[in-house]
Amino acid sequence: MAAVETPGDRTRRFFGAEDTDGHCRSRSKVPVDTRFLNAQFMRAMTLIPPSGVRADFCRVLVVDDDPDTAEMMEFWLQKHGHETHVCHGSLTALEVAAMFRPQIAFLDIGLPGMDGFQLASKLRAMPELASCQLIAVSGYAPLGSTVPFDDYLVKPVSAEAIISLVTERGSRNATQTG
Repeated sequence: MAAVETPGDRTRRFFGAEDTDGHCRSRSKVPVDTRFLNAQFMRAMTLIPPSGVRADFCRVLVVDDDPDTAEMMEFWLQKHGHETHVCHGSLTALEVAAMFRPQIAFLDIGLPGMDGFQLASKLRAMPELASCQLIAVSGYAPLGSTVPFDDYLVKPVSAEAIISLVTERGSRNATQTG
């Protein structure tokens, strides 16, 4: 019989946790009740809007070397009607960004090779991405300056936080073009 993945399994994978008797450990070794994570996942599902064309549509680039994290963010964003592109490395992200021209980019800080700060600096230098909002996503709180980022989110990031940032940006775009 094939194993069936539950929302709890998916949530535990997203937050990089290991199941331990109904609890999970995050990368920071802080115990987290999986019921909270399941509730967060289910709350995100209730945020899904009806299908159709949205005025606040955005092109969003997600760059994270953890496929589960990137996949979950992509899932949330697509369910809210946004166009997404996921990259797992900095060099690929630079190439994709030049063609995709995202309005928002979520960048993991701990990328192998070129880290998120270096990637953000290179994206900022691209004229075609001058108005792109860069948002850092990290498992660690910022220790100093967060330049060149517009915002800094600490994992675990809630669906509400991601959708709120993207919706706010999309609403501004709709107002400027409408």
